[in-house]
Amino acid sequence: MKHRRTDELGFGYMSENSAANTTQDGAAIGAPGRKRRLLIALAIAVPLAAGAGILGWWQSHMQPPRELADSSELQLDLQHPQVLIESESLSRLPKDLLAVPLLRDTLTEDLVFYYEANPDRLGITGSLRRIIYEHDLQLQDTLLEQLLDQPAQVALWRGADGKLKNFLVLMDRGGLARLLEPLAHVATDDTQLRQVAELRVDGDAVPLYRLRYNGERALLFATYGDKLVMLSNPSMLLEGDSEGAKLGKGATEAVEAMLNGDENFADAFGLKDRGELKQRISLGSDYVAMGYQRFIPSFAGLRFEMDGAGWHSYLALNESDERTNLDFNPIWRAMPMGASACVALPVAPAVHEKMLGKVGAEPAVAKQLAEHLTGAAGLCWYPNSRLHSPLLIGQLDDKAGDSLDANLGNLFGSVIGAWESNVEGGIFPVSTSDADGSHKWQREVSSNFGQYPTSEADVPDAFATNGFFRITLARHGATLLFSIDDSLVNKGLDALNKRFPPLADVLPKDAVVPAYLAPDTLSNLLEQETLDALPSDMEPVFRNAAQTHLMPKLKALAGHSKYALTLPADSKPDSKWQWLPLEWRAL
Repeated sequence: MKHRRTDELGFGYMSENSAANTTQDGAAIGAPGRKRRLLIALAIAVPLAAGAGILGWWQSHMQPPRELADSSELQLDLQHPQVLIESESLSRLPKDLLAVPLLRDTLTEDLVFYYEANPDRLGITGSLRRIIYEHDLQLQDTLLEQLLDQPAQVALWRGADGKLKNFLVLMDRGGLARLLEPLAHVATDDTQLRQVAELRVDGDAVPLYRLRYNGERALLFATYGDKLVMLSNPSMLLEGDSEGAKLGKGATEAVEAMLNGDENFADAFGLKDRGELKQRISLGSDYVAMGYQRFIPSFAGLRFEMDGAGWHSYLALNESDERTNLDFNPIWRAMPMGASACVALPVAPAVHEKMLGKVGAEPAVAKQLAEHLTGAAGLCWYPNSRLHSPLLIGQLDDKAGDSLDANLGNLFGSVIGAWESNVEGGIFPVSTSDADGSHKWQREVSSNFGQYPTSEADVPDAFATNGFFRITLARHGATLLFSIDDSLVNKGLDALNKRFPPLADVLPKDAVVPAYLAPDTLSNLLEQETLDALPSDMEPVFRNAAQTHLMPKLKALAGHSKYALTLPADSKPDSKWQWLPLEWRAL
């Protein structure tokens, strides 16, 4: 069995992009009227690029107009972002996030300091100050704060590494024009500013500008009427390098529509007008599900919004051709108490057959197993185990019974195992047992990450590694239990046989519970994993940094109560983008 270390949770900087060379003649840009709009847009775009990097999301020469390539280099769908931020004030978003007690105690003011001192924000701010200084403009030191204190929409997309690196800012300039009046006199042949293309909006030519900062980074922006669009990476709109780059057709049409007032970000998430909300953050399932969306087609996304009463959470469901099972009670009755974090999901039944076929099950076997799986599954992590060894529980229908055991055993034997050089046949045998109405399959698998030392094995000399797992699958009635940590499966069987309290005993009975969180034990689990990943003899610097900065946050996390995330009891997907209130209940 192979193990893969997951990427860290968080948001990355903007992707690096190459700066274009300047034109031979200095590329004077446009007429006086255009100059005024350009500099007002520049003054807005520069600080907004910093403002759009609130959680770490920061991450070019004249060409013939209207020459279009087939697509931009990144080929992003600019009308359908993966994450959308709608803010009354970008500058207040970090502090507003700290209004959530759990975030206030774990992120503390470091989030605000990171936002204000990030190198990308400082680089862009420095570019603006240089322009103001070199052109002797009489502007206040608080100009940046005034510019950021504006309503805006920030649409975000993942980069190649899965982090939110590419963003687009859309805003109305509104009353900023008078504030930025002095910038109308700035020369347009600045060394960091060039026109790279020309857009068409309502029959008018609209220049597209590139601003370089921090050496090799760049952003694009354009303004028309009271609309401003700014893109964090030229490759979101351009095909090829900035010197002679062409506009991508689909992306260009999307940006031109935004400048013409035809944006539909809210529609892409099934949202109504923001109204009086101070902040609204929407995350699509293609981002939250981390590539597993095909397994949970009824899950559409998450939303967090702040009004005068504080923050509120929502979960969106999509009506699906697959039957969707939101009855998670059987899952929680099988999960033993003491978990650090849990999630339950409706899994698409049709996916089971395809997945089973891909891992080696015969077509008839895959079809039979898929027909009896109900589509509800749960996953829990426990503090006395590891992050890579959660307990997985699935449900069968009432017709399954013992008839599936032979096929389950064959499937387990074909999928689970590793090459064992010291074992005849190259693999340890599968052991089976029956007790208390359950059938269990188990195989020892060697691994240096195993929870047991080889000294505890029946035949220690058969292992070529320092440790091993006892990977276990069990069926108890209509419940399937699986983990690479056999002790969790045994404890789950004890819960089903009423020898150990199940998690269901502490969860609300009047609601659908898709998730559970126990910050006290979760912090212990995260601390253990962090220290194990940073041995003092191999990673002394990073270990010291973790102990200094991370451990106090984990200790603060441990001080919070347990939570159950609940949906209304009658929840079921019956339309597209059906937003349901997601309540955090303290237990």
